[in-house]
Amino acid sequence: MSEPPVPDRPFAPPGPPLPPGPPLPPAASPSLPPPAYAPPPAYPQPAYPQAPYPQAPYPQAPYPQAPFATYGQFGYPAQPWTSPQPQPRRIRRYAIAAVVAAALLTAVQVATAISAWPSGAAYADAWNRGDSADFTASWDIVWTLFLPMVPLAYVLGSLWLWQVRTNAPLMSPDVRQSRSRGWAWGGWVTPVVWFWFPLQLVRDVLRASVPGIRAALLLGAWWGLLGAWLLTEPWTSEVIFRQAPGDRYLLGIAESADAVLCLGALAFWIRLIVRITRAQDTWLEARGSATGAEGPVAVAQPWNPPQP
Repeated sequence: MSEPPVPDRPFAPPGPPLPPGPPLPPAASPSLPPPAYAPPPAYPQPAYPQAPYPQAPYPQAPYPQAPFATYGQFGYPAQPWTSPQPQPRRIRRYAIAAVVAAALLTAVQVATAISAWPSGAAYADAWNRGDSADFTASWDIVWTLFLPMVPLAYVLGSLWLWQVRTNAPLMSPDVRQSRSRGWAWGGWVTPVVWFWFPLQLVRDVLRASVPGIRAALLLGAWWGLLGAWLLTEPWTSEVIFRQAPGDRYLLGIAESADAVLCLGALAFWIRLIVRITRAQDTWLEARGSATGAEGPVAVAQPWNPPQP
């Protein structure tokens, strides 16, 4: 492999020398000594006050205070604040819901009594055959309907009782209410007091809603039938299956008796609801200050522009 040819004159010849530059100043010349140090000139300074410095006078105690607005000024009413009072409500919707829930619960009890007759015979036959442990009859299926119906009746019945208890002291302030509104919910589920607190609530509300009424018989019949049904129904099947598992008719008889108790309690309960609801609705219409079920009804007020 051959190398590339080298040109004859690869570099240009040097040019002529440059002319000498101007001489350096004497101060920058390294051969001369540095100039002597001269202090900067004195500039005029502003006159500052000497200590002690003058202080602004402060007010002595008691210090002046800005005036505060007293109650009753600037258009505010000169009256103490009070907590909002409960407003009366129409309760017809709640009454209808409570009656429907109680009727559905009673219908379940009647269906349980009807299914108990053939189921009792089927249980007795299964017991005699020795295969009653895994046996399921129609009574078992119908009885499970109590699980949703009992809470539904409790909620809707307590809601109605809460509303009528709210209206009762507004209707008749002179009628003493033995229990507060909260017991409309807690009286049914609190042990021991559930034997008389709900009865006292309904009694006081009835007295406040219908002044001068004598409803001891009505209240006693309702509470006695309801209490008997509540005490016997949960234990009926347990006692029967333990004491007489092979009896063909005992389950039907017991459930039918519970159905009679429940029907009687429903009849008196509806009568109480109707009397209280009708009396309170009549009072609300006469009073002219009823509110809707969703909340207070706004009343139109004349608008007064603010004064300057």
